[in-house]
Amino acid sequence: MTQAYPLNSGPTQRCIAVPGLRSNVTDVPEFNSKILAMKNLDYTVINAQDVLEAAQLYRMVPDLVKMVIVNDEVLFACWKDTSQCRRTAQNPSGIPIYKMFSFYFWLFLNHPLGAKWVLLPKPYALEPGANKNIAYLGYSIEHASAFVPVALQLNQAWILAKQLAYLSPSKSLPWTTVDYNVTVTFTGIYYALGAGLGDGEAVAPPGLQVPAVYEKDVFMHRLAQSKVLIGVGNPVVSLTLWDGALCLGVLFLNLLNQWDENDPDDSSKWHGQHMFVPMLGKPYVYNVRQGNHAGFVQAIGEAISHPIGLFVPERMHISAVKQRLEEIVNHNWEIEERRQVKWCHKPCSLSV
Repeated sequence: MTQAYPLNSGPTQRCIAVPGLRSNVTDVPEFNSKILAMKNLDYTVINAQDVLEAAQLYRMVPDLVKMVIVNDEVLFACWKDTSQCRRTAQNPSGIPIYKMFSFYFWLFLNHPLGAKWVLLPKPYALEPGANKNIAYLGYSIEHASAFVPVALQLNQAWILAKQLAYLSPSKSLPWTTVDYNVTVTFTGIYYALGAGLGDGEAVAPPGLQVPAVYEKDVFMHRLAQSKVLIGVGNPVVSLTLWDGALCLGVLFLNLLNQWDENDPDDSSKWHGQHMFVPMLGKPYVYNVRQGNHAGFVQAIGEAISHPIGLFVPERMHISAVKQRLEEIVNHNWEIEERRQVKWCHKPCSLSV
């Protein structure tokens, strides 16, 4: 069902249309915090069923619509539809392409005008050698879940493996049964995880109860009772690290699978399960190189001995998202489009 927040009268009213986003997208922090930031900036948010409905709504109040947020599939469908959707000489009341922004989780800079029009939830520009000319909007984890005080945490390590297949002998497992056993012996910690069966035969760590797939609220609560979250290589760039671990005071053991052999402590050359956390370092993140078995045991021991309480990086506060959103919305994208098309024949797609 289409939901629309009534447009208030007045020349300064602004609105943002959000058509064609799948329902499951609207139940994750990356999207919810954007909507909250929009409302905090007094934008009216209009949710359309699809891009054609968005185009119809746009024709009603074209001067008030500051941006239209879609996924890249919907975006290019509008780009191709020059009779009903995109503004052209034949369709002067259509949506200008410079007002359309794509929303994508991964670094897939697919937009007819280039990377600047892709709203990214991750600060990909921080990666060594990454394209710096991209639009980082981000998201907030402040309201992601309820915090469990350190005193109520269990002597538990949660394994970040959404499928038991991630622990299959057919995989190149970063941590062995010996690693898990030694850690239990030295720290007294026990293990837990929430995972589906997936494909393949898994070898679960010692003392692990039969894992299950939990509803989100149950999963968050059980994870919040843990002292440390252990990365095993997959899933890559999981949201669980942020909204289910650090913001709940659960430390993270980040698996590093690439580094400079000549200078292994150079964090700019590190690659691991999560690409953005190595810069945090202790006491929030314990970066351990794959194969460093003694380091694995030591990191867990240090982590459970040095709890941190709730932690939210500055860039993941709603105030930071709000500031970045305001800068993006207030930018003169019409002029930006003119600059872009001088050297880039549309569609620019992956151009920057």
